[in-house]
Amino acid sequence: MKLLASLSATTACVTSVLLIVLASAALATKTSQKSPVSAKTSPAPIIDRHMSRGESVAREALSYRGGRYRWGGTTSRGFDCSGLTQTVCRNWGLMLPRTSIEQFQQGKPIPKDQLQPGDLVFFKNTYRKGISHVGIYIGEGNFLHAASTSKGIIVTSLSEPHYANRYAGARRIALDKPAPAVEDTPNVDMPSAEMSAVAPRSVAPMLYEHALAMEPKL
Repeated sequence: MKLLASLSATTACVTSVLLIVLASAALATKTSQKSPVSAKTSPAPIIDRHMSRGESVAREALSYRGGRYRWGGTTSRGFDCSGLTQTVCRNWGLMLPRTSIEQFQQGKPIPKDQLQPGDLVFFKNTYRKGISHVGIYIGEGNFLHAASTSKGIIVTSLSEPHYANRYAGARRIALDKPAPAVEDTPNVDMPSAEMSAVAPRSVAPMLYEHALAMEPKL
């Protein structure tokens, strides 16, 4: 009788263990069959349909503020002046050639007192004779540009002496022109402020309504 009782107890214990193992396996199988959680992705950019194309270009340009300057650069590793304008404008369907000289030949000439956000502003004799620097007008007398390796991509006032004395004109790019051929050769647009001994070290405060901070003193 004692042997039978012992066998019954052992059988019950083994049965309990088996039930626990089977229950754990069933739970694991149910969990593995659940739909995988999709990775979160960044929301798509919100397009403000109340803004003009030029204002959208200006806002896009401001997102590059604080980036690096890199001679011949057209990527997130760094931009030179015309590489930046080409990239920003291309994101909004405005196709530009590669260099500031070529870009100056595009679009419609705009008087300085009629500038609108998104217009391209050009400068001459910054480190060589002729057109040698370009930026994007963002409003309130300010423009964004890839200035130099020491300053990077900044916002500057058109009234700053270094640029006011070298202002060459502005262009408004048409939306219906075909894209020009883009060469893979490095751009010849060198940093403007670094190449001039008279370039001021201060940067004008940013007044454009989309800016949330002031440009720091350099």
